[in-house]
Amino acid sequence: MGHVLVVDDDNLFLQVVCRALQMDGLTAIPARNGEEALAKIKNSRPMLICSIWSCLAWTGLTLLRTLRLEKETADIPVIIFSATTTESIVEKAITLGANAVLLKTRFSIAELREMVKEYVSQNARRSGVIDPTRGCIGTS
Repeated sequence: MGHVLVVDDDNLFLQVVCRALQMDGLTAIPARNGEEALAKIKNSRPMLICSIWSCLAWTGLTLLRTLRLEKETADIPVIIFSATTTESIVEKAITLGANAVLLKTRFSIAELREMVKEYVSQNARRSGVIDPTRGCIGTS
């Protein structure tokens, strides 16, 4: 069964996001930095990654670059959380392969849940695995 990897160095934010995704029947795996995230990805490929843009140990930028350079992880959808979303940050994140960028202080949990459901469903359809948000094989 697929899962969503959530990367953030703020424990409270990490817990809130993980719990919100679990409300939709998803397994949300927390990671506190990019290095920990990569170790977890090598253990088990997630259906989606939600990552902070910058954290103390590793930036989301470094994680995103690393993911996109590796054949095994290049196609995993990534949603970036940013404390400040300037046009240059959004442009850089999208250019590097992020699927979406959310401003940490301005998005709603409902908005995140809908976005995650959409990416997980798309990934399930593409890979033919069980879609945990719908309880069926990911077909159209």
